[in-house]
Amino acid sequence: MRATRRGEAVGDPRLAPSVVECARALRRAAEEDRLHRWVVPLVTALAVALAVHDTVRGSTGETIVSWLTVVLLLADLMWWPRARARLLARAGRAEASARRLTVAGHASRDS
Repeated sequence: MRATRRGEAVGDPRLAPSVVECARALRRAAEEDRLHRWVVPLVTALAVALAVHDTVRGSTGETIVSWLTVVLLLADLMWWPRARARLLARAGRAEASARRLTVAGHASRDS
């Protein structure tokens, strides 16, 4: 898992199948995340509406908490897609390394 998430080359041929499967699982999870990702902008919009309402009618504490929630949701909207892309790119590099190692291992056994 660590090699896959970091995009590291795999040195042990016995680990190669696990790295390939881990990379596949990360891609599947990212695809499922994309299907449900529309919820975050919707919740962010609702949080903005609530923060505006709390600013006008709520207490200072409610206003602070509401705007803090908006900031965190906006940070998630900006941070997570880039982080996911980097993770998938690193997993792809580790998977490619594992596949090369597997192919090289098969070639050396066939010789």
